[in-house]
Amino acid sequence: DPQPPYLNAVVRGTTTCSPHALLTACLRIEADLGRVRPPGRTRAPRLIDIDLLLYDDASIHEPALIVPHPALLERPFVLIPLADVALPNLSHPITRARLTVATPSSTVRPYRP
Repeated sequence: DPQPPYLNAVVRGTTTCSPHALLTACLRIEADLGRVRPPGRTRAPRLIDIDLLLYDDASIHEPALIVPHPALLERPFVLIPLADVALPNLSHPITRARLTVATPSSTVRPYRP
């Protein structure tokens, strides 16, 4: 199904939660805001989508959690706002690609209220 236009944002924060506890909190917020995950449809249109992109320099590959996010480096709509909030010298934990700069994209427009 096509996804309608959407607002995307990246948040940098500090937490005492484990990566699994943080993901659980994100999924709870999605559900509380009306997110429905149809079985067998991973790319269905959604009201909200909260992804755990990075967790310090961790590399986690488990059935319920993959960090860094597997599509992180392929999505300008993530890389551009990530670069806006990145700490100096932030890099991808596996590829070591710099995450402090992002190539502009015609598909990503800054939000102007």
